[in-house]
Amino acid sequence: MNDCQFIYQGSVKEGFTHTQVAGALAHLFGIPLSDALPLLSRTHQFVRRDISLEMAHAYQAAFEQCGAIGEVIEGSKLANSPQSDEDAVQRKKMELLRLKVSKKCPKCHSGQIVNGECGSCGIIVEKYINRLLAELDATEPKTSSFSQQDMEQQKERKRASLWLGAAAALTLLFGTIDEFLQGNIIFMLGYVDLGIWPYLLIHGILLRGCFLYAESKGYDSQYGYLGLLSYAGLAVLFWLPDQHNTSNKHTGGQKILALACIGVSVYWLIDTLGAQAGYEEHLQKAGQLAQGRHEYPSGVLDSDDAIYQQEWTELQTYIGETLKLLDDDSIRTSKAEQLSATLLDDIARYRIWKNYQTFLHVIQEKPLPPSLTYDQKSQEIRTLSSMFAQPTEDRLKPLALALSEWSTGTNMFMTGNRFWDDFNDYLMKMYQKYDTYQLIQRDDRNGGPPKTQITLADFSVLSNAKISVEKGDYTLTYSAPRGPLHDTPLTVAYYLEPYTRFGKTSYSRRVEIISYGLSAKHIQQMFNVLADIQPAIYSQ
Repeated sequence: MNDCQFIYQGSVKEGFTHTQVAGALAHLFGIPLSDALPLLSRTHQFVRRDISLEMAHAYQAAFEQCGAIGEVIEGSKLANSPQSDEDAVQRKKMELLRLKVSKKCPKCHSGQIVNGECGSCGIIVEKYINRLLAELDATEPKTSSFSQQDMEQQKERKRASLWLGAAAALTLLFGTIDEFLQGNIIFMLGYVDLGIWPYLLIHGILLRGCFLYAESKGYDSQYGYLGLLSYAGLAVLFWLPDQHNTSNKHTGGQKILALACIGVSVYWLIDTLGAQAGYEEHLQKAGQLAQGRHEYPSGVLDSDDAIYQQEWTELQTYIGETLKLLDDDSIRTSKAEQLSATLLDDIARYRIWKNYQTFLHVIQEKPLPPSLTYDQKSQEIRTLSSMFAQPTEDRLKPLALALSEWSTGTNMFMTGNRFWDDFNDYLMKMYQKYDTYQLIQRDDRNGGPPKTQITLADFSVLSNAKISVEKGDYTLTYSAPRGPLHDTPLTVAYYLEPYTRFGKTSYSRRVEIISYGLSAKHIQQMFNVLADIQPAIYSQ
């Protein structure tokens, strides 16, 4: 039952000085020392009314720890409590005000009042009463301005300060070592970005602090959701007026903290938007690299060698820019993974385009542009290998290894997915059957080379429950009822490519992907588009 009160009127425990007690009370309530000192001079009193007996004793214990002696007054004793002293002063004031209009003298109680002056004792009634009222005002104990603040609210303010302080300290710590973390995080395609977890922890701590701080200022706990806006939301909470402060004025410290939070938010926003803009702009360049190429199923020949030289130059420039971005410690690992995947896609798409154009030139018996010759394509592979050979950052080494394996044909097939494992085995068997088919086309193994223009009409295809095959004269298109091949069927060309070396004409068997639509990861799993098969298998 909330019928008790706690009152403190300046008593100090033995062994404590007034300054010590005032400092302890100021720390307890989070107020300036100047606001606590009047309590010790008995010009002010601390009163907490209409509280439970348990809460009243909690106030008494807290004051005793500060060296101050307060009194708990239960409801049944309130009539004779120090609370009545203040009420008695008010009653005396009311009596004096009534005497102003009374016909009796307030001093001698005679009835000889004429024109506000006593004919018996000679006093002027109004001046006499005003002097008594002033004396009462001087002796009346004033209630402290913070006496109505709940001690629980002060505890919430302290808890909020601890949580917010921890968030600020961790922000400063991880903000300082962020580049170190990013530069040393284990980086590999598919790994989780461990560097983001400290910031998730910080925002969780900050959100908890915002809830406590909102409640300590007298607002509903839902205001704590402003913490979802990070330090920008905290700045709003700092700027909101304190519901427990009747003046509703902001302290200088609150203004400074609010401005500091705004500064942090603006800096973070500018830095993030700037980095994101550069990141998005770079990804858009990837989509522009394939413009101007005639890719499958277009039957247009790109015969001008200048086209290939330009595309190769643009690809090298893009690779260099991507590696420069990946070398930046500020880029998060998740974005680095996307940049790497995009880079692999661009390289794969470039090679598939050249595969397709080589195929078109061969079956139409057109001369190959210099950039489509085996020697030039081999040189490009060596150039790609050298570009990824020596990364400057440790976290880029796994990426360099992956690209090196692509360029050299190592780990041609990846395992772990049943569909791709089966499909890889299927492709290898098809490759072997194609080799056998080419041998059958020759009447004499020691005679001339096989025909360069072949047909796959009588080429037997292995049956597979998951894979359907559509035959063309030179191509087989693989699809599946579900899985990656469902939306993006894969077209593979089977043909013989003329090859001349040392004045002799040879033919290399080609089984190459000529359609694009799957990610580089799946292309890598299905067939290594960067690895060229050694030519001159059949010599004339």
